[in-house]
Amino acid sequence: MEPALASEAFRMLREKARAKTSAVCAPSEASSVSPFDPRQSGQLSPGQRQAVEALHKSFASHLVDGVGNLLRTTLQVDLAAIEQTSGAEFLKRTPEPASLVFFRSTLGPSAIMHFDLPLLFPLLDLILGGPGTDSTEVRDLTDIERELVEPLDRVIARSLRDAWEPLLQVGFDFDRRCPKGEAAAQFSPADRLLLIAFELRWQQTQARLQLAFPAVLSSALLRKLTPQEAPARSAPAQDRGRLREQLLTSQFLVELLLPRSTVSVRQLYGLRPGDVLLLPLRSNEPLTVQVSGQNMFLASAVRSGARRGAQVQKILSIIPEKEGQETK
Repeated sequence: MEPALASEAFRMLREKARAKTSAVCAPSEASSVSPFDPRQSGQLSPGQRQAVEALHKSFASHLVDGVGNLLRTTLQVDLAAIEQTSGAEFLKRTPEPASLVFFRSTLGPSAIMHFDLPLLFPLLDLILGGPGTDSTEVRDLTDIERELVEPLDRVIARSLRDAWEPLLQVGFDFDRRCPKGEAAAQFSPADRLLLIAFELRWQQTQARLQLAFPAVLSSALLRKLTPQEAPARSAPAQDRGRLREQLLTSQFLVELLLPRSTVSVRQLYGLRPGDVLLLPLRSNEPLTVQVSGQNMFLASAVRSGARRGAQVQKILSIIPEKEGQETK
């Protein structure tokens, strides 16, 4: 090929290679993409969400029974939402006025509850022996009202403990109730919370109850809800012994091989029975012994009586040379 043509062919091959290795895809070849929202990272998997939902439906059932025993009335409780959010977002969604309840856990951190006041006041009226009429004014609870509603708070804490206990041995107990402004100082706005929301209905009143769990509590729960891989069990001693005996009685193909050599076609063409073909190999040079296609030994060809054999000179590593170099 002339130099000019060779240069042109090389240029065309180079351009073709560059085109195939380009980091930019044509619109028709590009993979489908979607915007990344960092707020969605670390969210519950479908399996975890389903397990959390089943667990807190059990809490709703315990709460209905607990309120029924306390107030002799029927409260409807339905699971409404499950999500992970920040402490700042949780406080932002909590309406004013509001009071938050802290349930002390045996793991250390407290769970946080918000109970809508429009339903809390009628239930408070029931506690006082009244008919449970709607309150005409939504306001902060007084100190006396906080004490009066504490039995209801304890029922909620006990319902939560009964729902979690079969899965995670953790206790919840009523700690304190405080206004939203004071509660904000108890946890950081950046804290990540697992938020479980319920819709409550009693007579004509509808309200919302929210439970927020800090990372320590939610992580402990999610670890229990995530299936763990069973640790690999080592074979019992008798199984290992049986396997060893089976291997010792097994048979493998063994070959004593001459190294690769090259001879001319002229040498091969003239061969006749009885002729000797000389190879570039010394008679005392060790040969490779292959076991099931794997180089295992270097050996010398020997004779034992009427049988031919191989006298092992060296044991070879079964690790490929490149892998052996990388592990050094």
